[in-house]
Amino acid sequence: MLPDTMEKAPSFRMGIDSRPFSDELFAYEPISVAILKEPLGFRLKGVDISHWQGIIDFAVMKEHVDFVIMRYAYGNSFFDSKLDEYYRGLTDNNIPILAYHYITPGKNWRTHAETDRELLKTYPALYFWADVEETGGLNKSELDSWLYKYFNLVLELTGGSWETPTTGVYTSPGFWNTNLPRTDWGKKLKLWVAHWTDGAPTLPLDWSVPGKPYTFHQYTSKGDGRMYGASSTYIDENVYNGTIDEFNREFDANIEPHEESYKKVRSLIDRLRVRNIPSTSGVIKDYMMKGNITEALEEYVSGNDKWIRIGFKQWSAMYLAGSRLLEYME
Repeated sequence: MLPDTMEKAPSFRMGIDSRPFSDELFAYEPISVAILKEPLGFRLKGVDISHWQGIIDFAVMKEHVDFVIMRYAYGNSFFDSKLDEYYRGLTDNNIPILAYHYITPGKNWRTHAETDRELLKTYPALYFWADVEETGGLNKSELDSWLYKYFNLVLELTGGSWETPTTGVYTSPGFWNTNLPRTDWGKKLKLWVAHWTDGAPTLPLDWSVPGKPYTFHQYTSKGDGRMYGASSTYIDENVYNGTIDEFNREFDANIEPHEESYKKVRSLIDRLRVRNIPSTSGVIKDYMMKGNITEALEEYVSGNDKWIRIGFKQWSAMYLAGSRLLEYME
C-alpha cells in the first residue's frame, strides 16, 4: 500500500465538464446512474464575483465560464470598488454579464432601487438580481414589507412588472424560510438559489410550487479562484438550470458551446484507485485496470504528488510517493 503523503484532503474545483468513465473502465463498486448523470456537469457554468476576487485575468476566466454574475452595489448606494475594472474586463473578453446588488434591509429601500436604475443604465447587464441574505434587524412582517416595496420600485424603474419581471432574488432556503412569512409575491420573481450541494438544490418554500423552477444554482463557495484567473483563494460557482438555447432565449444572449479537447491518460497498474477527492484519504469509488484509457479533465498538484480528475468526483494519482501510476498518451 502506498503511504498517505497528504495531511488533509485539499479543496478542489468541480470540473470543467463532469462526465462518466469511459466504457473501458471496470467498476469495482458500480457508481449509481444518478451520480453519473448528475446534471451539474452538463449545464452552463459561471461564477459570481465582487471586489473580494482581487485581480482577475479575464482571458483565463473566459476559458472556464459561460457567464459571470457581478456585484454592482451593496447597501443604499455603495458601488463595488471593482465595478468599472471588472465590467471592462468582462466586456473586453465577451463574457456575458448578469448583475447583483447586495441589499441591506432596514436602510432606504427607495435609494436602493434608484441606485440599481442608475447603475444598470451605465453598466447594462443581461439580468439583475437582489442578494437577500440580511434582515437588517427587521422582523418577518417588516422584512416582507421592506422587500416588497423595494422590488416593486425596482421593477417600475427598470421597465418591468410582476408579470414580466426584470429582477430576481438571490437567497438560500434557510434564510428565506426562517426570516420571511409565506409571501404571494416571491414566487413571481426568478430565483437564484444558494444551496451548497452537488445535487439538486432545495428551494425556498415560496418557490417550491409546480412550474416555478429555479434559474441559477450557486452550488459552492469554495471554487478555486486561481482556476478562474482570480487572485482570491475561493470563488462562488454556479450553474444555469437549462440549456444553452434556453439561456439565450431567456436573457437575449448569444452564448456558444465550449468546445474543449482533453488529453488522454493510461493506467500503468492494475486496480488503480479512483477516489472522490485528490487525496489518499478520499473514498474509493472505482478502480482502473492496467491499460485503461480515459480523459484527463483536471490536474491537482500537492508537493511531489499529482492527481488527475477523470470524471465527476473521480480522481486518480498520476504520481504518488515517488511512483508513476498514470501516463499521458501522445
